[in-house]
Amino acid sequence: MKKLFFAALVTLFISTYSFASNAPDNVRSFKEMNKLNKGTTLVNWKYADNFQKASVALNGQNTEYFYTPEGDFLASSKSFDFDKLPKAALKTLTGNYAYPTYSLLECIVIVNADQEINYYVSMEKAGKKTILQINETGTVSNISGLH
Repeated sequence: MKKLFFAALVTLFISTYSFASNAPDNVRSFKEMNKLNKGTTLVNWKYADNFQKASVALNGQNTEYFYTPEGDFLASSKSFDFDKLPKAALKTLTGNYAYPTYSLLECIVIVNADQEINYYVSMEKAGKKTILQINETGTVSNISGLH
């Protein structure tokens, strides 16, 4: 279930999604954001039916935090550099998804509430997008069929 949730979350990052933006209506998630991001008041809150998203830009790094409608922390995400992936993943990606056949679109890292880390890389080949999930050990899985 967790894998499916995070795959859906990644799909939301990479595809276009419309949110209705308003002030935070959940005190618990608002307090959590204040605790995590001391030094900034620039938090952009957006809502969907199943979660809340808080976007923060701090020290030049954009980070997004996801909460349940009740304010429980689900995960955080941010962009990262391709060369920071686990070495096993880099070997697989450079062998199976090499440039110029594939072009890199985006790299994000998601850390869930249990502190599990997964990386997601989106690539494009001839106009077709491929989304790859990479775990901490460097195992690469193609999850493109989920979007």
